[in-house]
Amino acid sequence: MFGSIVDVADVGASRTDPNAHIPQVGTSPMTQEIPGIELLLTVLYGLLGAGLTALGVVAEYVSLQHLGTGELAVAIWMAIFGAILLYGGIYAVGYQRLATRLR
Repeated sequence: MFGSIVDVADVGASRTDPNAHIPQVGTSPMTQEIPGIELLLTVLYGLLGAGLTALGVVAEYVSLQHLGTGELAVAIWMAIFGAILLYGGIYAVGYQRLATRLR
């Protein structure tokens, strides 16, 4: 009775085009309906990347300050935290998200 849930429209489409159920890359119903959403998302990704990178630089600076005062545990923790923030800001958001949108 509940073995498979298949939409009737999908069954008809799959007979004519076997790839009809696969969405096309870069096409989203959400972004097609709202004008200017691509620009807004690009700006938000830029702000997010810049913010994460700035926080990463500050964390690394604080790490060096704690290292200078002899607080090794806090310095290592802040260095790891800063590296994660820099990775997120520069690579994950800046390179993977923002750079692909600007191409």
